[in-house]
Amino acid sequence: MFRRKSVPDPDPRRTPSITAGQLIGDTDQMMALTAMATFAALGGGDLRDPLVQNAALAALATAEQVVEGLHEAGVLDRGGVTQLSRPAAAARDGFQQAMAQPGLLPPTPPGPASGTGADGGNLRDIAVWSAGLAPDEAAAFVEAVLASNDATIDTVLRNVAEMLDNSADSGNPWTSRSVMAALAGDADRDLLVGTVDALVSAARITAPDTKRTTADAALAKLRHPDADRFRHRRRVVLQQLLLGLGGFIYGRAREAAVSFRELGGGDLRDTKVLKAAQTAFDTYMALAGQTGNGVSPGLYELAEPQLTDARNSFKLAYDYTVKRSGSGAG
Repeated sequence: MFRRKSVPDPDPRRTPSITAGQLIGDTDQMMALTAMATFAALGGGDLRDPLVQNAALAALATAEQVVEGLHEAGVLDRGGVTQLSRPAAAARDGFQQAMAQPGLLPPTPPGPASGTGADGGNLRDIAVWSAGLAPDEAAAFVEAVLASNDATIDTVLRNVAEMLDNSADSGNPWTSRSVMAALAGDADRDLLVGTVDALVSAARITAPDTKRTTADAALAKLRHPDADRFRHRRRVVLQQLLLGLGGFIYGRAREAAVSFRELGGGDLRDTKVLKAAQTAFDTYMALAGQTGNGVSPGLYELAEPQLTDARNSFKLAYDYTVKRSGSGAG
């Protein structure tokens, strides 16, 4: 009978141990390589181009600012900040590796920045025109709406109120007090302010039927036997909703452009810079949201809405410091 030969335990003095630091280092290097590959696959541009490189690094710095801001707001503890900052640091390392070792990445032609075409007469454009970029065009839009049938007018009013409410989730400081001040001499001031408030409140309702009936009830109060007075009331409500939304969007656009430039990212009016910034931010979000990259479950979801807003602000900076003003982003 054969006896199984015992295998001695390995000598711990001769067996290399893997430390937690090495594991973290390996993960970070893997994230760095993944960031390089993701950026290239998404068509962010050639990271060996200093213009692209600077834009990509500024986008990562923007993400880190968002995460730090969430800590200051009490949403994240310091441990959460550390976890969500790791993917940004790893991506930065990957982007810099691409710059230092150009053989690692083939040149990637910059694709068109997403959504940079003219938007036509959508409500976001009109709102920003109302904020002072193109007041004549905004006024023409308002009159065109008022010349439509009742259903169209009410739909536009509900849609603008919905957009204004959504912007409040992103930090819009607008309140009906600004409407109160603007309408100081209007005989219908209290009714108009109440209608604006009611429409924005209706937009917060999640049940579609209740949302619609609540908004319709508010709009019904604008009716008046005098057609001119009825038209005036509708005009004022639409103008005030557009001003509240447009002022916020335009302010966000300018802030984003200035902040990005101060971070060394360059001019977001340049489509190559915009595309690199958007792609770098997308790369960071992909890394932060991926299981196994050191971010605790649920942590990324806490930060995702604010990160998405920051990412979208790059496009706002392009849209509303270029197409309408033509005067730069400063």
